[in-house]
Amino acid sequence: MLVRFRRVLAFPVRCTAEARFASSTKEAAIVGAFRKNAKVDGITVVSDKESAEKVLAELYRLNDRPHAWDTETADVSLGRGGQAQSPVSHGRVVCATCYCGDDVDFGNGPRLFVDNT
Repeated sequence: MLVRFRRVLAFPVRCTAEARFASSTKEAAIVGAFRKNAKVDGITVVSDKESAEKVLAELYRLNDRPHAWDTETADVSLGRGGQAQSPVSHGRVVCATCYCGDDVDFGNGPRLFVDNT
């Protein structure tokens, strides 16, 4: 239990694969509360509908400027050959990050982290 708790503290937002470690309901509740209230300087974490709507309004306002996006996916068959899949239209997006410049403020700074778990 102590090792798992340290892991949660070391990484403010956990991805779906790591969430499997939350074996008990109590531990899952602690992890969920931590993720929802995580604050990292310069990074705006979107984990609920209210924060998503605020960030979406800012993204619409910035539609004339370049956006650098990165996504992490799960449930995609990787590898070579006929069984390999592209993340496009396969699996699901676990999280996404966005950066539009240092002068942008999504609420807690210029870097955006969308938690989709």
